[in-house]
Amino acid sequence: MAKRKNAKKATGKRKTVNFFITNHKNKTAELPVAPSAVKIRSETGDSVSTVIGLGEINRIGGQKLKSISISGFLPVNSKHIPYVTVRKKNRWKLATSYITFLKNIEKSKKPCRFLVSNAHISLKMTISAFEYGMADGNADEYQYTIEFKEYRPIKAERIHKVSKKKHAKKGVRRSKPQHKINRGSKVTVNGLAYLSKNATYGVQIRKQTCKITLVSKGKHPYYVVNTSGTPMGWISRSAML
Repeated sequence: MAKRKNAKKATGKRKTVNFFITNHKNKTAELPVAPSAVKIRSETGDSVSTVIGLGEINRIGGQKLKSISISGFLPVNSKHIPYVTVRKKNRWKLATSYITFLKNIEKSKKPCRFLVSNAHISLKMTISAFEYGMADGNADEYQYTIEFKEYRPIKAERIHKVSKKKHAKKGVRRSKPQHKINRGSKVTVNGLAYLSKNATYGVQIRKQTCKITLVSKGKHPYYVVNTSGTPMGWISRSAML
């Protein structure tokens, strides 16, 4: 008996989860009835390429935006509903108040904060889709589905003012400057890209605009990525148009 009592004390009470959505004006709504499930989808933008003499390889891409989809129901009037999971002081009486709040976030084109208590979920998201209505002839509650998409802020870089170029005097011919290829240069690749700078087997790339991110020594000293940031591999000077 003593062991059972100790086990109960160690287990404790079952933790509940509550769902909070905060708009860009710092106004928060707690969903009156917690959805039965919440899952975060996280994936990377991988691509598959074929290497001559090796076969298919997987090029690991960047992290895609996380997405969350939740479904549940909103009581039309939650004043006398016993199964709501939100405290009375934080509860909005009418379902239309929640619907208006969510629609305004969607229309505002501003991100919101999606938080689930006791689940370590707190993300800055946008509402990419919001669907609601009634089903099964039940006029006492709205059924809804909300799809969230992760929000990543973009920082604009300051553009420095470019000073006017000095023109050469008439009658003086100036030699054409040689085009330098450095880190950050954009080039058109039409040739083989290799997994390493001294590799033998490569992937054929045809007339694709890429950006040089690394410059080293070796047979193929330039490492390039495409315009979407996907790594393409190491190339030689002869592979550039």
